[in-house]
Amino acid sequence: MKNTFTILAAIIFYSFTASATTYTFSRGMTNGYWTCPSCWSPSYPGTTISLGDTILVSGTNSIVFDSTSIINMNGTMIFDTQPWAQSLIYGGKLIIGNTGKIFNNGRFIICFGGELEILGNVSFAGGILGAESSIFMYNDAKILIQATGNLFIEDSLNVGYMNDPGFNIVITNGILINDGRIDNYGVLNGTGSITTSTSSSNGIIIGPGSVAPGLSPGELKTDFDFTLSQSGSLDIEIGGTTAGSDYDVLGGTGDKKLGGILNVLLYNNYVPTAGESYTIIKGGAISETFDAINFPALPNNMTWEISYNPTDVTLKVNAATAVNNITAYSNLKIYPNPTNGQILFAGLNNETYLYTIYTIAGQKIQTGTFDKKELELTAKTSQLLFIEIVDAQNNKILKPINLIR
Repeated sequence: MKNTFTILAAIIFYSFTASATTYTFSRGMTNGYWTCPSCWSPSYPGTTISLGDTILVSGTNSIVFDSTSIINMNGTMIFDTQPWAQSLIYGGKLIIGNTGKIFNNGRFIICFGGELEILGNVSFAGGILGAESSIFMYNDAKILIQATGNLFIEDSLNVGYMNDPGFNIVITNGILINDGRIDNYGVLNGTGSITTSTSSSNGIIIGPGSVAPGLSPGELKTDFDFTLSQSGSLDIEIGGTTAGSDYDVLGGTGDKKLGGILNVLLYNNYVPTAGESYTIIKGGAISETFDAINFPALPNNMTWEISYNPTDVTLKVNAATAVNNITAYSNLKIYPNPTNGQILFAGLNNETYLYTIYTIAGQKIQTGTFDKKELELTAKTSQLLFIEIVDAQNNKILKPINLIR
């Protein structure tokens, strides 16, 4: 693994530092608790590790931080264990201080209310046999990367798993360097940056969990080519018009390939006004669209509009749309209706028409022109839609469409 030299260098450095003490944990293949005095040599280090001191867990030894353990690590912790050995934050809390460091070459599990708080530098390299997760979280586990913290993951991170009964969360206010894959069954949020140390194609995030920028609200940056999971969601809170402080932004320099569900929430009882806009996504290049969007209700018949632009995605609040004022004509026939996506027209002249597809809430989801007698709908979920057709004389026709996917 790429961090082997770093781990050995750390051991050598601290072994030859005159004022430093190296505390070695020995338990064998049976899990041992941090608070077990007989598991340590030359002595039990306590719950606060000073700058210059080193904790060494190696070989087949496994260590557990239970609910009685709140460990403040200001020195260096080195896990240089065999693939089958593991470290468990089992209901306890491990705090890596500003001067603290962790080097890990085994399996690390956070579970049952366990918490890893990072103010310093943490490096997780290698999982079990190179196949398992470097970090595995389940049943109410939490990772909190403070603004001064830096977490490096070489392999992968599991934020929960399917049918996990707990709420698992990773809050990135500092830097999360993800060179592998994040399986997200929980929540990823914060005001920091998720990036990669190798190529922009790494750092994949998959799974049905939520990406929720900010901390009510704020901006979370992704500086790699980021694909929003088709089974997951992007949760955006809006409480004003200033990006990153009044409303959430998924920012950063990386490209964004969209998918899944966009959930828009109004924060702190905020009521938007017509004409306001919010740039909720920024990146190198934006591609694809959301599979579904959940907008909050607006007063005064105002409607939401989403714009997919080359380098950003913008939401806009419009005054009551023309949908509420269009006259429907009976001479136009649309078939089949219900439809699975393709619609055909009868009763139109041979000319080019403008068209707009609206949801029942008045949201524009598709626009364009056509000069044939057929059209393909891009919406991906079953719903009642309306199509507005405008001819060259600005005559408007409105008809319902029942889309079944």
